Amino acid sequence: MKTAPKSTRQTFQAKLREWASAAPSIDPSQLLAPSLRKFARNPVRGKTRAARRGPVSQPGVPESLRAFLDSGDLAVLKAALRKSTGLYWHRVVQSQIAHLLRLRDDPRAWYRLGWCPDDQGVPRETIGVRVHLQELAEAHVASLEPGLVARVSWEQYPEKPGTKSRIENPHPSLRHEYGHIVPSELFESFDALRNAAKAHGFNEMPQPTNLDGVASLRPALRRVLDEAGPAWTTLRELKPTAQSPPASGCTGRSIPSVDIVWPEAVIDDLARRAIAQYATFPYDEGVPAFVAYAILATLLNVSPVKIRNTLDNFQHPRRSRRRTP
Repeated sequence: MKTAPKSTRQTFQAKLREWASAAPSIDPSQLLAPSLRKFARNPVRGKTRAARRGPVSQPGVPESLRAFLDSGDLAVLKAALRKSTGLYWHRVVQSQIAHLLRLRDDPRAWYRLGWCPDDQGVPRETIGVRVHLQELAEAHVASLEPGLVARVSWEQYPEKPGTKSRIENPHPSLRHEYGHIVPSELFESFDALRNAAKAHGFNEMPQPTNLDGVASLRPALRRVLDEAGPAWTTLRELKPTAQSPPASGCTGRSIPSVDIVWPEAVIDDLARRAIAQYATFPYDEGVPAFVAYAILATLLNVSPVKIRNTLDNFQHPRRSRRRTP
């Protein structure tokens, strides 16, 4: 946690105001973790658990959390976090946070709740989820020291030592907060794509002179992207599964899952670039690794060599030479 100069820092409150202005209303019952709903308000009888059976009693649950378990109201939880320094790490709070993270990131959760993706492939409701996550973090920070929230700056988690090269993301998704890809994210995507390429039998690439190369490569590339394509780009499309058609206006709650579809234009562009660049790629790391480099290079509009060098710097950081006295 760092503090920044007052003239340049971006505080929790400023970021929250920016997010909250675009956040649509969400049914409070959707925000509550399923494992905690049995303690919350009975929607049929309209009575709290405390009114029916007395106060919530669970081993290891402090009194400050029992009001939240009884009401299921996130505002009550935020108020409790502001008063207790260590409460943020309690299993009840972490269960609630884990549920909010799923709502923020999981397309299957969006379609179960009937949240319709916008033109960036992400429902607007996720903005409200982000607001709640940040307000929970703000409440925890506020409990540590009076006035600390106003002095905290927003920064990414520190990377490992070494070159901190970042690649601009020309098609960032809404849930990808930053307009660039950091090496740690790039490595996770590369590793998943390389493993998928291995699993789908990528052992050779068509020659550039083969006119049918693009057509023969397209199905295999689609299988790799369907299995391990990164979520940080809007070049992919999210669609309900064919077995369960969407309700009118994407407001129904009967959609169990979602298909991730990569447009034909993206697949064709990737196949052409991969075939053209394979012969001049200066590193011999195997076809699956090259396929992963080529996919990431196409999505980020850079060269495979740029992707490879960025990952090499991340995995093998250059250390400054010690000077002898």
